[in-house]
Amino acid sequence: MNKILCPIDFSAVSINAIEYATALGEKHAAALTLLFVFTEEQFNQLLKQKTTKISFDDMRKEAEVKVKALVEEIRKNCIPKGLKSCDYAFKMGDLSESISHYATQNAFRLVVMGTHGAENLEESIIGTNTVKVIEKIDLPVLCVPHDAPFEDFKRITYATDYKEEDKVVIEQLIALFMPYKSKIKVLHVGKGQEQPEQFSAYEKELQSYVSYEQLNFEYYSSKEDPKRALQDYMRQNNDSLLVLLTRHRNLIERIFHISTTKGLSFISNYPLLVFTI
Repeated sequence: MNKILCPIDFSAVSINAIEYATALGEKHAAALTLLFVFTEEQFNQLLKQKTTKISFDDMRKEAEVKVKALVEEIRKNCIPKGLKSCDYAFKMGDLSESISHYATQNAFRLVVMGTHGAENLEESIIGTNTVKVIEKIDLPVLCVPHDAPFEDFKRITYATDYKEEDKVVIEQLIALFMPYKSKIKVLHVGKGQEQPEQFSAYEKELQSYVSYEQLNFEYYSSKEDPKRALQDYMRQNNDSLLVLLTRHRNLIERIFHISTTKGLSFISNYPLLVFTI
């Protein structure tokens, strides 16, 4: 995990995401890049403000002053703790396209993005652009809710649907969170009261493949739909992070039987790490 990308817009949401990005960067001696994207929407809003004396160049210069100050603060506070470096980049265009393209072209290993909150479960807390990035990119994306202050990744839950690719993802999880000595739990949500033979066979196979003392398995029985069951489980166990594996949009829709955006709305209080295959 030697290169981390963190898109920012100077909001409290994105500043909170930086806390997560720098913490991971310190543990892995990674290089951190802050990415600011000027969108068409911002440009059009500027054009509509006919009375304003601020030009687009002025806006860019103002943003650059802010991001330089932020980068200097990160360098001062985090490099002594293990962060390799911190720099920044500016792009112009569609937000999700710019993030996806920049991350892929520059060989980043992780994208950390802040996400906005929701009034209730029926509203999405994952911004449309974050969902689009998850759908487009083949990199893990860490989605950080606006009201989730950083805590060490002590307890991690990986929700599985018995995928062959779980082996690779769990290996990556162990490599990413071993410096925290995190407890990683592989969880399957089912309707039946008894643990199915399929889960027992799955656990045995993974244990023979992956060696990590803090790796555990649990079958969670619930009559609720999967998204609510996972929300209940995370709340009851006070876990630090929920991890999902997705074939871009399809798997999340298949799990939750609703749109991607609403399917992710249950994580209003928990960071979500999404791997794609």
